[in-house]
Amino acid sequence: MRNDLTGALEGQVEFAQTHTINPAGNAARTMPTLVAERAALLLFSPVEPVPSGESVTVTASANGALLGELVLAEPNLIPRADMRAQTGRDEVVYTRRAWTTELPWSWMKPGLELSFATSADGGAHADAQGLLAAAQIEFAPPSEIVISSIELGMLTDYPTSADHYMFAQPEKAAADYFQTIPVAKMHMAVYEPVRLDRVIVASGKIYEAPGASDSTDAGVYSGDLRENVGKAQVSTGINLANFGITSAQMNQSQPSTFNERIIHHACGLYKTVDGAPRTECHGLSGGNGMATIFSSAGNELSHELGHSYGLGHYPGWNGSAEGDAKVINAVHHSESGWGYIAYRDRMRSNLAAHQAFSTQGTGVNGAYLTQNYAGQYNYHRDAMSGGENSSTLSRYTLHTGYSATAIQKALIKPVPDTAFPSGYRSWDATTGTAVDAKLADPQFAAARPAQVGVPVFTLLGGYNPQVPEQTVLYPAFRSNYGNVFELPQADPTSTDAARSCWMSISYQDGHVEHTALDARNGVKQFNINVADAAQPTGAELFCRASGVTTQLGNSISIATGLPAMRPAVTIGGDAGYEALRAVEVAELDTALLALADTAVPVLDAGMRLSYDSWKDDLSALSAAARAVLDRAMAAVAAATAIDDFVAENQDALSAGEAGVTAELTALLQDAGMSEGTGALLPRGGNVTVDNGLCLNLDADTLRVSVDGKKTACSDVPTQRWVADSRGAIHSEARPDLCVEAATPVRMTTCSPANAAQIWVHQADGHLKSATSSYLDLNRSTRQPGMYGHTTGSNQVWKALPVSANPVLLTLSPSTLLVLSTLALDAG
Repeated sequence: MRNDLTGALEGQVEFAQTHTINPAGNAARTMPTLVAERAALLLFSPVEPVPSGESVTVTASANGALLGELVLAEPNLIPRADMRAQTGRDEVVYTRRAWTTELPWSWMKPGLELSFATSADGGAHADAQGLLAAAQIEFAPPSEIVISSIELGMLTDYPTSADHYMFAQPEKAAADYFQTIPVAKMHMAVYEPVRLDRVIVASGKIYEAPGASDSTDAGVYSGDLRENVGKAQVSTGINLANFGITSAQMNQSQPSTFNERIIHHACGLYKTVDGAPRTECHGLSGGNGMATIFSSAGNELSHELGHSYGLGHYPGWNGSAEGDAKVINAVHHSESGWGYIAYRDRMRSNLAAHQAFSTQGTGVNGAYLTQNYAGQYNYHRDAMSGGENSSTLSRYTLHTGYSATAIQKALIKPVPDTAFPSGYRSWDATTGTAVDAKLADPQFAAARPAQVGVPVFTLLGGYNPQVPEQTVLYPAFRSNYGNVFELPQADPTSTDAARSCWMSISYQDGHVEHTALDARNGVKQFNINVADAAQPTGAELFCRASGVTTQLGNSISIATGLPAMRPAVTIGGDAGYEALRAVEVAELDTALLALADTAVPVLDAGMRLSYDSWKDDLSALSAAARAVLDRAMAAVAAATAIDDFVAENQDALSAGEAGVTAELTALLQDAGMSEGTGALLPRGGNVTVDNGLCLNLDADTLRVSVDGKKTACSDVPTQRWVADSRGAIHSEARPDLCVEAATPVRMTTCSPANAAQIWVHQADGHLKSATSSYLDLNRSTRQPGMYGHTTGSNQVWKALPVSANPVLLTLSPSTLLVLSTLALDAG
């Protein structure tokens, strides 16, 4: 155990933002450095255990000014891991020694000093103190990033999918992805979907629907629409518009003035070699400030944006090394860091909990990391190394500390901020403060934004001043987040012989702007942001030489008075996770109202997750939903009281003591959990399949099977089953266990958080898993498992009783097991 403190109290200090890291010296370990202005979980592990009954506090100050004092949670309250262990393997916690608390974002700045103290009297008098001085805490710049998404159709319909996570659910996607990259703030924006029926490519050729592109070799990674429209004019064009660059070559070149990534989900219409049209969608590509992807969830997003941060495949791979040293940087390992999902207050494991342990190790590029955890778990691969994810709470891949360090370095860039003279701020590492970008770098010469992060129309398209007919103005693209500039204007009355070009933009108030464009020969693209609030009404492109003005291409009209787009999402800093809170509390409200007529409302796993995440402020709930929630929490409290009572009186209950029995009966009745039939728990029934064969549980091995003879059916607890109101199936012999989807199925401890235990019994007898396919009897092994839908009788399950009694939902598994052994009259 390392000691990081000076003073009588000794202990190790760690922080968790995207990764668990040390207060200083992380660069030498190729781990990310603490991000300034981002909240962090503080973990303090005393060298000597703190005596029972004593508390630990931390007092924070910065440059001599007191910030505040916090009481740390005891080690047994450390945030749980996000993993779900498979049967037979231990649940893993990050540490059993650390006292924890979360430090607010506003405290996280250079000069931060932390004083730890133990006390036996609630903090009034310190028994021992230890100091983590400011010089011992290193900070990285509070970088920011903007991520915008668009669905784009090129001569065809734009693609839509639930996997367009950042486009469809930006609040959830932003909060989730924020946990994986070391920035202080993330802005997530969207463009309205666009279908382009007329496009121009770099050759000057114009395609028009219902025609198709001539790129007969188009594919996932190829096609002129992909390269010249999706990547150059749209994604690079949006970037350039937000950098204040009005026109450019159609070559995807851009200066990366600040951290912005454009995600496009794009499909184009192409010709086959025989001339027939076909739609080709593009994805699996990232870099240069953009990502062309099918899914903005999962490893595709983490991987392709990883490329945009400069990461290649298998980062840190060392082909000249032997053994684990060859691959250790490309995969997680014991020192690569766990993550922290701040808004769920959960640690993020780097262990591969979703798959069986392999003695060979974690395979990467033909080699293996043999290091593992306790002979039970292998480690995850990095997002750039065939990444995978076993998190129950995140849809993105946890980068290794090695990759996160490279990402952090790549994201050190100016941040648009109109409060600074240049319109951008940079980080002065010496003073640990924000300074004007031009002061930090005298060569900085980016255009100054007049407005940052406002709803915009983006004017995009291609033109050729030399060949006017090689010009296309696309319909205006509309976004909820962009930067607007006071752009150089052309003189539409000039008599100069030299050619000038401009975009004439008309506004509802009657004024017209003539935004200057590159007038040189050759096909180019234009990229101009106009504030939505300015109410633009149309645009036309002109060039003029020797007093003669020529219009290039088509004119476009821009609608006014449109309904406002939903706001862009900001996560981190002063914005916190409030955007996500608003969405999830509204969803919780709807879900609670659906339980209003339930005698004893019980929160399902999703509702409970939302409640636990936002219970500090649920003021946005409606009064009716709040009333249902209060009833549900009262049921939880009643269940807790019963759990405690059973645990304290198990021996007396087993002995049949009348007074204790009566008290338990009363508790069950008061909580609405009494069967009223002389039984403590709901009675199950025979569940049959394959025309009358009974489902059976082996009470010793917990093997679930179906005997091949109808005569094997019997009215005994091991053949009686009952579903609770959430859809979990319990054995009457072991009500603490529920049937979990697998092949073969297995009995696992019942948990509202385990979606794999939820089944939907369809009208035709099929049992559909919430996380998998259908329950299917394998006639060879006589065991049920998962299989695709068929009409065979081996998928038709009959007579499954369903109990509305909340006893199966609210009592702990250990209490259910005890109750199942008691022969008491609960009626």
